[in-house]
Amino acid sequence: MYKLIWDDSFVRKLRKLTKNNKQIGELFQSRIELLEIEPFHPILKTHKLQGKLRNYYSCYLDFKYRLVFEIIDKITIQLIDIGTHDEVY
Repeated sequence: MYKLIWDDSFVRKLRKLTKNNKQIGELFQSRIELLEIEPFHPILKTHKLQGKLRNYYSCYLDFKYRLVFEIIDKITIQLIDIGTHDEVY
């Protein structure tokens, strides 16, 4: 099981995103639980990013929303960004 690191900027973005959208909050919760157990689970569609984000990975919350994270080591994941495809890339 991985340990997730949530910095203040990520928490602010998450609160803003889920404030008026309870459905995305519930979806985030289910995906984050899966990410803790297996970051490359097929449901998450995790993939390595390119360009300026080449050190990060992205996974799907749903068709519209993405979660960007960095795998620090074999047990630690840093949550970087959350939002729509256009917002995070």
